[in-house]
Amino acid sequence: MRDLLAWLAMALTFPSMAQQAITGRVLDAATKEPLAFVPFIVEGTRTGTTSDIDGRFTLHVPQLPVTLKASYVGYEPLLITVSDARPLSVLLTASNTELQPVVIGHTENPAHRIIRRAYANRKENDGLRRHSYRYTSYSKTVFDLEADSTARKDASAAEPDTTVQAAADTGRVDSAEAEFRKFLETQHLFLIESATKKSFIPPAAEKEEVLAMRVSGLKDPGFMTLVAQTKTFSIYAPQIDIGDKSYLGPIGPASTSKYLFVLEDTLYQGRDSVYVISYRPRRSTKFDGLEGLLYINTDGYAVQNVTAEPVQRSGMSIRFQQQHRRLPTATGDSAWFPVQLNSFIYLNSVSINGLSVYGEGKTYLKHIELDPDIPRKEVRGPELVVAKQGLQRDDAYWAGLREDTLGAKDLRTYEMMDSLGQAEHFDRKLKFLAALTTGRLPVGPVDLRLDQ
Repeated sequence: MRDLLAWLAMALTFPSMAQQAITGRVLDAATKEPLAFVPFIVEGTRTGTTSDIDGRFTLHVPQLPVTLKASYVGYEPLLITVSDARPLSVLLTASNTELQPVVIGHTENPAHRIIRRAYANRKENDGLRRHSYRYTSYSKTVFDLEADSTARKDASAAEPDTTVQAAADTGRVDSAEAEFRKFLETQHLFLIESATKKSFIPPAAEKEEVLAMRVSGLKDPGFMTLVAQTKTFSIYAPQIDIGDKSYLGPIGPASTSKYLFVLEDTLYQGRDSVYVISYRPRRSTKFDGLEGLLYINTDGYAVQNVTAEPVQRSGMSIRFQQQHRRLPTATGDSAWFPVQLNSFIYLNSVSINGLSVYGEGKTYLKHIELDPDIPRKEVRGPELVVAKQGLQRDDAYWAGLREDTLGAKDLRTYEMMDSLGQAEHFDRKLKFLAALTTGRLPVGPVDLRLDQ
């Protein structure tokens, strides 16, 4: 008892011995979109962290106040004084400074040594292909219209007429404009949620089961189950498939001759360092390449975070962000494995009222098992199957899957689009549209081949 009282007295006497947690979220100052992989470091120390894919971060420090420095490629650096434990909302402003050409002298590019070590360790760190695994996933994808309408021309300004009829037309345009903007503020164009369970045995035996799926406006989204497949990718692959094209991976035997790598920053996470390296195709090369950032951890020289997007943009362009963590395996070891994925889809050739359509998807991998004993029968049969109740899950089931509760905009989308879908028979129309693109029309338990 005396020892316990002494310990309590010491704890009360030295409150500064307790760690202080700094939490917050970092956003783009203009768009208010979360920023992934933003590094934060305590000034004058090696203590730091990075934001996750949702822009959230947590950092433990011995005491407050402290000064945090946020420095992110493409944004102005920011110093933040933190004096209490209230959650922070950090806004970073995009830099107007254009990237200058990088001139590498006769000495070796320091990024090349890091890339070569990442390549040498690729088999050890490629969790998606080296290990057997199981996981469940939850994905949410929304489609919206670009908020910036500067490219749009107001019909009322097209003809500078002062007649009564022109005024009436202008009034109707203004009313339609207001109604359209209200629509954009209160709901999404489209909302898809899905949950899957995946099993994998190297080198290529896999099966993914759709546990649940919901699509705004549709009662039966069964013909869209391909959308539910998780879209994680291996940054170590020689070729990376994005959409319907393959791109040369940035971590390969000859990648330093194809890509320009620049060491942008060095971060600290405990005893380990994280190198932030930008990459893009060299000017003198011609190939289907990617550009983005690699965050390489000195713990095994593994890719901890990655951003990637095609350099050449077409009618549809896609940008990815993927986060990895070192997780325990069933054999008592540990391995790097993806845990979160963001995808941004820009349908540049599709517009509504002059605004481009874009989508944003978030995928979270949970209940990850690495190197479990998976029986072969678990991965036999079709690679993608749908659970019996997968398309009729209730609200309680969905609540247990989601990372966060649905916001007012999400709920409004389901409410409005489900009502509209029932009135306009979206299921019937979209099922027939899918049949035209696939050549198969579901009729009862069989698919009717339209080409026969």
